Amino acid sequence: MPSSPVALIALALWLPLTFVLFARLSPQRALLVSVLGGYLFLPPLVAFDVPLMPVLDKLAIPAIGAYLAAWMIRGERAPLFGAGPWAGLCVALILAGGFGTALTNSDPRFVGGGLVLPGLTLRDGVSMLINIMPPLLIWALGVRYVRSARDLREVLGVLVAAMLIYSVPMLIEVRLSPQMNVWVYGFFQHSFEQMMRSGGFRPIVFLEHGIWVALMTYMGAHAAAMLTRLSPPESRGRMLGVLLYLLVMVVLCRTLAAWLYMGVFIPLILMAPSRLIGRAAALMAVAVVCYPLLRLYGLVPIDWMLDMAGKVSAERAFSLKYRFDNEWVLLQHVQIRPFFGWGEWNRNHVFDIDGTILTVTDGEWIVVMSARGIVGFVGRFGLLAVAVLRGVQVARRMTGQGGAGQAPLLLTGAALMLSINMVDLIPNATMTPLTWLLAGALTGAARFSKAPSTEERLEDDAAPDHDSGPDSRPQRTLI
Repeated sequence: MPSSPVALIALALWLPLTFVLFARLSPQRALLVSVLGGYLFLPPLVAFDVPLMPVLDKLAIPAIGAYLAAWMIRGERAPLFGAGPWAGLCVALILAGGFGTALTNSDPRFVGGGLVLPGLTLRDGVSMLINIMPPLLIWALGVRYVRSARDLREVLGVLVAAMLIYSVPMLIEVRLSPQMNVWVYGFFQHSFEQMMRSGGFRPIVFLEHGIWVALMTYMGAHAAAMLTRLSPPESRGRMLGVLLYLLVMVVLCRTLAAWLYMGVFIPLILMAPSRLIGRAAALMAVAVVCYPLLRLYGLVPIDWMLDMAGKVSAERAFSLKYRFDNEWVLLQHVQIRPFFGWGEWNRNHVFDIDGTILTVTDGEWIVVMSARGIVGFVGRFGLLAVAVLRGVQVARRMTGQGGAGQAPLLLTGAALMLSINMVDLIPNATMTPLTWLLAGALTGAARFSKAPSTEERLEDDAAPDHDSGPDSRPQRTLI
């Protein structure tokens, strides 16, 4: 872990800043600014290691700070359960899965070369439970505070504004080289060589890798496309300009997956009916949840995907093949302990006879599957899929009843954004705070479908607020 006083100070100051945000802003906006701002601008790889606490890094500190601020300043709590039976089941699997992993991996593992990996104890199970709490808190806060289509639109507006601001350091890195983290925090967080692509630089700014920046930028462009379509004619030109600018930023990220998402899904958002967008989102979410089974039985068109990647770049085809080869070896290893996985301390990896690690875990799905097994995978990915499917279901119901206004497009567009992130979790470990926040936001907005007036409320909330009374501030899209 890098040693940087400036980085530690930045992390320490974010907690009181979060309290200030909740005291000054609406709870929805305070949550979005604290979580997204912390993820985008706080230092990577640096954390406080406090006993009986999760690793206090750029994900955990904003999550814990927002949860405490909501409770202590606004007197509001965000329970982990209560968002529906399927979401509750997934949360229960996530919370209990770590103990199952610890109990089924109490034996030491002898891997060769005299290397012995220790067995897990109940303490490891408690540690797994503690470390999964910050992302679950973000999800729960999203459920609590995103309660309508207007709130969902607020999420999109803040995301667009955040990526517009972030584009400034991104452009600096594209022009000068990825040095922002070095200049501010005093260290570089990854391999500099991997930030060089196609004769130029990929921006990394303060995130884990250029791939993460590319995905966040695409999601900002996705949100801008939704707002462009939903904007009234008099402001559509401005939103279209914002969208085109963010699409240029996606191109400058020099990441093939982000280019693919941009080419396929931005036209879909701009032109397709909400019902078609919802079907695409649901299909992708279900496919990701079923991916381990499809992969195991050879139903994923690996050769075709490698051929397509090879037509773009031999380097990209090699990188993709390397990922597929590693996940296949790890998937065979998981079958020895399928339900709860192998746990921590590199037990989830495959070794040679000398004790050298032979495998690399790139995709989030294989990281979770190898370490937490089927239970952990279904819990985490199921929670995301439940949000997508619930949002699509509510949008379909509203469309069928007629007069739903903009709400179905907001729900299906956000569901598509989350499902694209889920697809990206196959080759990459891009599970970010935005992933959990968006899942909670969709779950929260869809939860109100149970009330008789849900459709009317969602429709009204999707429209601009014209109340100019002293107790009502206008709700504007932040761009």
